[in-house]
Amino acid sequence: MTRLIEIELEKYLSTKEYNPSPHRLNPSETPVSERMIPIVYSCENCDYQISFKPDDFKKHNDSKNTNLQKNDKTIIDKYIKNSTDLYALSTLDFYCPNCNQPTIILFKGESSGYWGIFEFEIEKILGLKNA
Repeated sequence: MTRLIEIELEKYLSTKEYNPSPHRLNPSETPVSERMIPIVYSCENCDYQISFKPDDFKKHNDSKNTNLQKNDKTIIDKYIKNSTDLYALSTLDFYCPNCNQPTIILFKGESSGYWGIFEFEIEKILGLKNA
């Protein structure tokens, strides 16, 4: 049996957003020093590190393409469909190259107000575990 898990962003990501603006306008914004690229995800299952560039997210922004097998994608889509706050987000999905765990990153991306460069914020990461 396969179960879906939510993966802690702060624990498994080097940063959860990419904002190219060299400024920080208010204290609630992430400090410029914490907006690192590449974004590194450490697999929740095996600790294998995977690097992502902003172009990886830009390519998947509003895309319906998937890298997952149909069974895995169906389980995740059902969860997303029942979560109204996740339904409108873009996705980047993959299998860990080391342990093969299906993983999906849900993010919000758009052109920034700063020179129109693509920016994004990762909202949630989901994984599938064999129980």
